[in-house]
Amino acid sequence: MKNSFSYNSAQTHYTYMDGEEVETTEAVSIKNGKGTKTVTKRHNGKTSSKTMKLKPKEIKNIQEKKFMPKLFVPCMNQCNRQLNKTLRLKKKGTKKHHK
Repeated sequence: MKNSFSYNSAQTHYTYMDGEEVETTEAVSIKNGKGTKTVTKRHNGKTSSKTMKLKPKEIKNIQEKKFMPKLFVPCMNQCNRQLNKTLRLKKKGTKKHHK
């Protein structure tokens, strides 16, 4: 018999970096015993998103309503790297290379 536990949750946070608003959304979705965690960041008109599978232990903790303060850290780190790279490229623009 498959696990019929189903769960969806999303939280959005707003912070300010260098005077500009940064929107961060953290979401969890579980259906039929499988789940994902997603972090989406919006800054300066650019969006970065990272989705990862939930581990069985994380799904069990969510079912038991246990608080997991570091659940989104791996997603957040990869999302930040991707967004920072995009913002650096935007600031630099296209440079001409001379041979």
